[in-house]
Amino acid sequence: MNDERKPKATPRDVLRIVARRWGLFLLGASLFAIVALMVSLWWPVKYTGTAKFTRRVDPAAEQLIGPKSESFETRKLTLQNDLSGDNAVERAVEALGLMRNLPRTPEGRLTQKGETEKQELIAQTKKNIKIDWEVRAEQVDLVAVSFTHSDPELAEKVPNTLVSNYFAWVSKQIVDRLSASEEFLKDQKDKCGRQLDTNAAEKVQFEKAHAGAMPERPGMLEDQIRKIESDLDSVNRQLTIAQKKLNRLKSPEQLAAPTTRDSQPATATMPVFSPEYERAKLQLREAKDLLEDMRTVRGMTDKHPEVIAHVKKIEQLESTVKILEEQASKGYVAPGDYSGASGAMRTGDPMLEQALLQIEIDTLTNDRERLEQWRDQHKDLASNIGPIAQEYDSINRRLRDKEEEMKKWEAQYQGVQMALAAEAANRRTHHDSILVAQPQYRPSSPSLLVVLGLALAGGLGFGGALVFMANGMDRSIATADDAAKWFDVPVYGVIGEIVTARQRARRRLKKWILAPLVSILVLAALGLSALSVVLWLQYPEKYKDWKQSPIHFVASEIVSQKP
Repeated sequence: MNDERKPKATPRDVLRIVARRWGLFLLGASLFAIVALMVSLWWPVKYTGTAKFTRRVDPAAEQLIGPKSESFETRKLTLQNDLSGDNAVERAVEALGLMRNLPRTPEGRLTQKGETEKQELIAQTKKNIKIDWEVRAEQVDLVAVSFTHSDPELAEKVPNTLVSNYFAWVSKQIVDRLSASEEFLKDQKDKCGRQLDTNAAEKVQFEKAHAGAMPERPGMLEDQIRKIESDLDSVNRQLTIAQKKLNRLKSPEQLAAPTTRDSQPATATMPVFSPEYERAKLQLREAKDLLEDMRTVRGMTDKHPEVIAHVKKIEQLESTVKILEEQASKGYVAPGDYSGASGAMRTGDPMLEQALLQIEIDTLTNDRERLEQWRDQHKDLASNIGPIAQEYDSINRRLRDKEEEMKKWEAQYQGVQMALAAEAANRRTHHDSILVAQPQYRPSSPSLLVVLGLALAGGLGFGGALVFMANGMDRSIATADDAAKWFDVPVYGVIGEIVTARQRARRRLKKWILAPLVSILVLAALGLSALSVVLWLQYPEKYKDWKQSPIHFVASEIVSQKP
């Protein structure tokens, strides 16, 4: 019969075939699972150690160091190389002593073969390192460093060493950057301090040079000019009156009049002081009181700019008072009644009165010249007060700017010093170790579920393959339908199988003795192989005892389970 006329097998036909040879299916699946489980015991085991740490952004360092040379996101991209790059792995294997047995020259340097083995060791170690980000955020990362190796001790030590070296390397980088920043900020602070001293000295020198025209009191010069002009008017009036009196005494009528000098006895004379003298003395006294207040109440030192300017003003007032005293001491009059506004006293002697009036006129003339000179000086100062105030404001602005800049540099310098001290003492928090790699007792590879899954899946596949192979090789006719299909003739009846006594006995032996015995042996082998794999992967210490003596292990386990 041609294959093209064969009907396609349905799932029901497949199940019927498996059900017809279920014993062969189970036996094949069990034998494959047993072999797979026993072979897996020679599978090379590997252990995986994992260390976890958090990596935080360090805003203090970023602000203190200045403009960011690299962002936090950029440093994340280099973290893989920083943790598991060639240099990092070389430092780790050297710290663990893995390069101790490499070939070396008598001087202690690696030979060419040693260099080759070293590179192979680093490459193999890098291959078994894995970096995972369990948390990746803007401000903090949770990083897991894993290392897989057949040696459980190395599986524990390598990730811890990598993380420890990375912490030390990052700390060294931060210390180097902070040290460089500290040196830079110190230079800037010293430079700014020198400029600040220069600006302060410039201000003091300017205040000394313009002690009378400083812009602290904008209307002071105008007030002084008005007072000087008022005094100048008074002096001019007195000078006019004295001049008129002198002219009247020099007239022929006064010269011809008899003298009455003997009618009144002369007494002691006294100096004549102008109103400007009294005013200067009053200003001097007030200036000295104010200076005393600055020193005692306000706590200013003699180096303070205001104190220096005030001392300069007092010196000028003292000089003025001294000049006025010298001018007043040049003219003396006898006590008596004052005559008019000139202040000259009547003596009865025209010649003496003329001399006194002349002295008074000379004094008033000197006062007028002095007041005019003062007025001109104050007007010159008043005309230049705008540029002076502008320059003084510019000096003060530069001084304030430098003071603010100095505060900024000092604050940053102190911050860097504190951060540097904290980093040197390992008290910074930009890295936190969350979990160190623990001692490894259970292998991470192969996985128990993987081994059992492969054994189960492979057994089912192998059993199914045996069933279909046996079915394909079977040429016997089991049913009437098979006979009609193969011989293409109608079936009119079916005769049951004729079984002899010997065949019946053989079938009973196979069904009740051999099949149960084989099933027990297969199940026992399957259970023992599964137990071996479970102990091998989950309880390595117990597996050693099991491997040495299974009977003793089972007995000890049964005893330990008893209450």
